[in-house]
Amino acid sequence: MLMIHTGTLSLRRVCDFFGFQYDPDAAPTDPIGITRADFDEVADLFIGVGMPVVTDLDQAWRDFAGWRVNYDVPLRSLATFIDPPVVPWATDRPLDIEGLRLVRRRR
Repeated sequence: MLMIHTGTLSLRRVCDFFGFQYDPDAAPTDPIGITRADFDEVADLFIGVGMPVVTDLDQAWRDFAGWRVNYDVPLRSLATFIDPPVVPWATDRPLDIEGLRLVRRRR
């Protein structure tokens, strides 16, 4: 939990620096860039190779989405800005933002 929180704060600070907007108080039920189908596909892959997986995948999805919502938009904003290569399900899908540009703030 500490690493997720630290990473979330770091991503948000980078977004603040570049002027990317995000909801600092996102609700656990807000949409995220990873779908339930993506999540289930990976769970099936893990199960298929014998990796231990929790039995309640519905609760696991709620937990995952509830944490991911805190850093989803900041992460995807940065992905939009840097244009990373597309990879299977783990891709942090860029946001559909027209005219995204670098805005440097003076301190």
